[in-house]
Parts: sequence; C-alpha cells; structure tokens
Amino acid sequence: MLLYHGTDNLSAENIITNGVDFSKCDRFTDNARGFYLSRNKDFADERARTMTFAPHKPVVIEMYFDEEKAKKNLNIRNFDNITDEWRMFVAFNRIGLEKFDLMNSFFPNQLHNLDYKYDVVVDTPADAGISSITDKIDLILGDINNLRMPFMTCRKDILELINSINEGNVNPDAKQYSFHTDRSLKYLQNPRIINMG
Repeated sequence: MLLYHGTDNLSAENIITNGVDFSKCDRFTDNARGFYLSRNKDFADERARTMTFAPHKPVVIEMYFDEEKAKKNLNIRNFDNITDEWRMFVAFNRIGLEKFDLMNSFFPNQLHNLDYKYDVVVDTPADAGISSITDKIDLILGDINNLRMPFMTCRKDILELINSINEGNVNPDAKQYSFHTDRSLKYLQNPRIINMG
C-alpha cells in the first residue's frame, strides 16, 4: 500500500537521505512520538501546506508500506472506529509520560503507546480541538497535584473532556498510520518526493 507524509522540503530531503529520526518527531501526538503517514495524498498535501513556512516549501513523500509482512512481524494496533477506548488512548498519549502516573490514578490500566509497545498504530487523526482539551486536562491535573480539587471531581471533569475528543476527518482514506519503532520503519520502502509546492 502507498502511504504519504506531508512535510517541508528540507525535512523531506533529510528523510530520503538519512531515514526517519524519531528524536525529531513531536512528543505529544495522538499515538505517541512517531512518524505519521496517511493513505490519502490530498490529506498529506494539506498537512504539508499547513505546517510549512517560508522560505521552505511544502512537500509530500510517498512510501510503500508492506502491510502483509508487517502484520506477521509487528505489533499493530488498529482502531477501526471512534470509541471511548480510542479517546482514552489519544488522551494518554497527548498528556505524555510526565503526567502518566497521575492520569493512571484516575483511569488505571488504560491503553496508551507511551512505551511504544505498538510498532504501528492505525486510526483516525483527532480533530484540531485536541490541544485545547489536553491543555484543560493539564490544568485539572495541576489542581489535583496541588490538592486544590477533590479526586472524584477531577475524575469526572477529565472524563467529560476525554469524551469530547472527536475524529478530525471522517474520510476513511484519511486514516493515519503512525510508526513508532526502528523495526517498523523497515516495512516502509522506496521513499520519493512526489509533490513540491
């Protein structure tokens, strides 16, 4: 299957030449730090245009993902639908390791990928409002950490915020494929720049 990654021209050249460097990937993302691609070239192109600033140029990289081989050898988590489990997964990953113990006291044993147990995650991107939701959760966690709010009030408020997380794109072709381990990158082949705006 062909997958697409939207970025800027310098980052694209670096990826083509040197491969993916996870240390340059954002930490607080839907499925935890990783390299994100989409089946939808237009979605990747829009992402590139949104995230690129002059003097750089928006670029789309195309890569082949050997999904059949990956399924046999990698730990892949697939969220087919928007569920409460997916919302919790995104919330935990977006909050990050620094707040993990506190979040875990509210919702023990919840699903996350902060330890990169999933090599690849397939799901729908969260909508743009996710940042404001996780910012509010951060404030609540700060209040409970400073003993300013009762535990049950915090849990209820956090759960309401998590339940408000929605998908960002209802187009099934806009599914995101996020790669989180070095071994997962071996199943991405033949990177090439296909669009430079």
